[in-house]
Order: sequence, then C-alpha cells, then structure tokens
Amino acid sequence: MSYKRFCLGVVLLPLPFIMFIGIMLYLYDAGQVWHKPYFRDTKFFELRVHSRMQNKALIDFYEFDSIIMGSSMMFGMSYKEAEEKLGGSWVNMSMSGSSMHDKAVVLEYAFKKKEIAQMIISLDWIEVIHNSNTDSFNYLYDDRMLNNMKLYLDLNFIGCALTWSNSPKCIGDRDSYKQIMRQNDISLDREQGEIKWLENNRNEKLDSKILESAQKTWEINPKHIDMKPHINYLENNIFSLVRDNPNTTFHFIMPTHTRLIYRIQPASEFYVWREVMKYFVVESTRYSNMKIYGFDDLAYADNLGNFIDGTHYHTSLSSMQLDSIKNNTNILTAENIETYLNAMEQKIKDYDLKHIVNIMQRQDKMQQ
Repeated sequence: MSYKRFCLGVVLLPLPFIMFIGIMLYLYDAGQVWHKPYFRDTKFFELRVHSRMQNKALIDFYEFDSIIMGSSMMFGMSYKEAEEKLGGSWVNMSMSGSSMHDKAVVLEYAFKKKEIAQMIISLDWIEVIHNSNTDSFNYLYDDRMLNNMKLYLDLNFIGCALTWSNSPKCIGDRDSYKQIMRQNDISLDREQGEIKWLENNRNEKLDSKILESAQKTWEINPKHIDMKPHINYLENNIFSLVRDNPNTTFHFIMPTHTRLIYRIQPASEFYVWREVMKYFVVESTRYSNMKIYGFDDLAYADNLGNFIDGTHYHTSLSSMQLDSIKNNTNILTAENIETYLNAMEQKIKDYDLKHIVNIMQRQDKMQQ
C-alpha cells in the first residue's frame, strides 16, 4: 500500500461513523428542530430556560395564533389568562435577557411560518443600542436546515441520540409546549413588602448604592442625544415588524420597575430612556395595528412588595396588563406621553430612600 493510499484511508475511515452519528442526531432530534419525535416520548424543554432553542419547534410544528414575547419580565404572563381575556390560542415564548434584536430574530421567523393574530411584546432596554450577538441561536431561524446540526454538536446530545434516551436531560421534562413560566406571586402591603424585599435582595453593592443615593437629589439635566442610532434600532427591530405584518395586532408593554431601582441609578440614564420612549410612542401613531401600554404612573411601582427584585414585577401586574389590553386602558399616545413621563419622573424624585435606609439600619441591629 502506497503512503498516499494509507493517508487517504486514515482520513476516510471515520466517515461512516460520523455519518452514522449525523443520521442518529437527525432522527432523534432532541429539540425538534427538524421534526416531531420519532419512536420516543413527545416532551419539551422548560421554555424559561431553553426558549431560544425550543421556540423553533413551537413555530414549525405546533398550533397557536398569538404570541407573548418578552424577556424574563414576561415570565409571569399566563397564556391561559391571555386566552380567557383576549381569545385566540396563545403561547409564551419569552426569552430571558432578550433584547429587542433577540426577539426580532425569532418573531421574523414566526411570521414566515404562521399567521399571527396578536402579539404581546415587552419593550426591554429599548433605550440601549443592543448589537447583541445572536450567534448562539440565530442559525436555527435561517433557511439552511443543515445549520441546525450545530445545536447537537455536544457530547451530551450525541450520547442521548446513540442510546435513544427518554431522559429529561435529553428531551426535556415538560408535557406541553404551552407552559406556565412562573406561578402566581403573593404581593404584600407596602410596609411588609419593603421589609421582605430588603431581606431577600440586600447585598453589599445594593446597600452602598442606596446609602449613597439617599444623600443626593435625583435631578435630570437635559442634554443633546444623538437619536439616529436609536431610530435605526427601533426601525430594524420593531417598526419593520409592525409595518410588514398589518394583519397582526401588536401590544407593546413598557416594563415597570421599582421606584427604588430608578432612584439609585443615574438620572441621565432615565433621561435617555425617556427621550427614546417619547419618540417611540409618537412614531407609533403612524401604525394602526400597534398599541403601547404603560403602568409607571400608577402606585404599583411604589410598593416593593409587588416585586421579586428591582425589576421583576409580580404576576398581579401581568394580569393588569392583560386587563388593559382587553379594556383598552393605560394606552400611551402622542397626546398623553409627556404627561405620563412627567408623572413617572416625579414619582421617582419623591421616592423616600431615607425611609428605606431606616429599615436597613433596623435590620442590621436585629442581626447584631
């Protein structure tokens, strides 16, 4: 045997085994990115953890006509409650930590595959130009089926496919693609809520920010903002979706954070968010198939007992949001956005951080 033939044999020898693994991965298809399950249980991964991957199967193979799409802010919105209040067949496809660009990758694909009646979308970090790297999942939502194999180039998935396992770690442990991402939270009154929230959330960094901010006034100093990058971002990830899908009704939710979290952050950050939100609301009047809802002018955000942490609100607000969509209330318009933002800004200014500091000091004394 010549040296060239020997080298060729060494190179080609693994090919049958590699082809066999590829075929097994395709047939097993743990995440259902190519097809529904063959000869195994139909299970789904937990969406609140694996939605970027699992949403592909939901869009391709399962029935629904309306979508809840947010970051973890929207985990508390129940698809069942949406169906009861708004009609239709809903699924919650929210992706933890998702920017508007992340959402757009999945939603653009959904529109290619399905007729969508309604969408509820949270406006997460709308003021930040997120050139987010979607390489970890965007290949699932292109037109090249072979790219889906990237998902399974992992020893765990290969082992699962070769043993045709029904283990939850291989194929998930959920029986349905319609999942309740977070159970109902129990809200407390303001006094008890502040105590409990601080017990659950205090750390050295947060304590330092609260103590420092309590000694300062929170005041916005208007400055020039280059709106062009923000306008391009909104156009590419939101307005283009709305414009290209006129038969879909879009409900955009402005996420409500605690007054505390705004109060301890620089007022300059709020100012940028305020200006971008104002532009977004005014520009939205060009489209008859979208509405924007806001709740920061209500007393809800004053009570820490309505929140898990600084930004994640309880399921009670998710219910309020669905009620507002059903009843056409709490809608932001070009006519009321300035009043709304002024009221929100004033509530942040008026938030009593010294009262929070007093609670922290009492808690510290009790631990001594």
